[in-house]
Amino acid sequence: MINQLKAQLKRLKLSGMLDHIDLRILESQQNQLSYSEFLTMLVTDEIESGVQRTKHGKA
Repeated sequence: MINQLKAQLKRLKLSGMLDHIDLRILESQQNQLSYSEFLTMLVTDEIESGVQRTKHGKA
């Protein structure tokens, strides 16, 4: 299942999420986070990744 998710994130060019998905899954399991907390962290990773790309002229 995780491999399918990673392939979909790659296809959608969501590199911020792709780069952090394993860590976020682990954190979510260890801290018993809700789905919405997990998803919020992933979306935040993607936004921050986009901001960094923009700052470095790679958008």
